[in-house]
Amino acid sequence: MPEKMMRQLKNVIFEILEDMFFIFPEEENEIVFPPKLIEGNIAISGEKRIILRFFITKVLARIMAANFMGEKKISDQEIIEVIKEFANMVGGNYVSLIDLEGRMQLGLPQVKETNKKELDKLTKVERCQIEGEFFGFCMEKKEVILDA
Repeated sequence: MPEKMMRQLKNVIFEILEDMFFIFPEEENEIVFPPKLIEGNIAISGEKRIILRFFITKVLARIMAANFMGEKKISDQEIIEVIKEFANMVGGNYVSLIDLEGRMQLGLPQVKETNKKELDKLTKVERCQIEGEFFGFCMEKKEVILDA
């Protein structure tokens, strides 16, 4: 993945986390991985298909949801909806940054549970710490297979 694309993605993510969720990522080397994570992802389709993937602890997801919704008590369903909204915001802002001709399309955001084993299979996951919790993200390129 080109360094520039990851840098642009990181800037978009950090800006949204700060502006919309009122939380501030910190570079951190000693990150403790929880056994379970929530993964939010969104696909961007164009000449190539790009999947943006976000890895968030449940504690951090709850903080994000509470800050975003302005409420203290948050249900699991609300957490899922807020993570989808986060993925959608990042995807939309990232597409508008890299696709000036408007040829790319944003898919629907998805949320699922994942774990450290799944994370270890990925090559380049950017990691940071937010509110003392693990946050990671990566970008995968997939070849687009066109039907004949």
